[in-house]
Amino acid sequence: MNVKLTNGKKIITRSKEQYEANINHFTKRGFTPLDKVKKEITDITTKLAKALNVVGLINLQFAVKDETVYVLEVNPRSSRTVPFVSKYNNIPLANIAAQLSIGKKLKDFELKNIRHKHIAVKKAVLPFKKFKDEKVFLGPEMKSTGEVMGINDKVGVAFLKAMQSDGYSVPKKGTAFISVNKADRREALYAARDLIKIGFDIIATEGTAKYLSRNNVPCEQIFKVGEGRPNVVDEILNDKIQFVINTPMGASARYDEEAIGKTSVMKNILTITNYNLPKSDKFYSFETKEGLGSRQV
Repeated sequence: MNVKLTNGKKIITRSKEQYEANINHFTKRGFTPLDKVKKEITDITTKLAKALNVVGLINLQFAVKDETVYVLEVNPRSSRTVPFVSKYNNIPLANIAAQLSIGKKLKDFELKNIRHKHIAVKKAVLPFKKFKDEKVFLGPEMKSTGEVMGINDKVGVAFLKAMQSDGYSVPKKGTAFISVNKADRREALYAARDLIKIGFDIIATEGTAKYLSRNNVPCEQIFKVGEGRPNVVDEILNDKIQFVINTPMGASARYDEEAIGKTSVMKNILTITNYNLPKSDKFYSFETKEGLGSRQV
């Protein structure tokens, strides 16, 4: 997503990146964009804004896959991202845009493109705790009822602050449940090793447990939903699981995902459900005795 301030000639661009174009962008966690795609996004924004002769704010939706930038839509208007980006940059974008629309010039505001050191994470607030029967699957429809923001100079800590602002408690220790599809096993291996280093025990479903064991990661095998008892949902309900990593694939796995997702929401357990973030942004954050910290994997 790109928020642009223009008087029809000169352009000031402020950006935020969302991941997974097939998910409604107000139900996803968002980050300010990576440097390697920021320039292309800025160039595309500038060309479109000038071609459309927009005065004030323009909102663009981008999708980025494998470092290729795609334009989804262009809207000559403001959006709810404007206050998020304004807070990140400490620039009153809506106020300036209103003044541009009545004749003021960008040069009157002495704006500069400053490279901020801090990172902002936007997290959607979802209503699943209040609406118990609502499916936890995300899709094109908008399900969020609000947004929270986490800011820090480290990605992991910013993510942690956003999660805590939404009411999630991040465990210092305990048991982590891991169940991932084959494509994500290597990433899960890195995560499991890191979790063990900071004091977690690992339990996993059969396929994931065998993979971790072959790679010298100690873990205990647990039943999937419907395989036997106690299964992963039983252990979540019994407060024996404090952290969940679950990236299912296939129809049968979706059934497990629904059961695990609903139970995790009910028990307020932090859950990671995909690895589709750029390599530099794959992290887990934890609150340690020394304060807020993050792990890069």
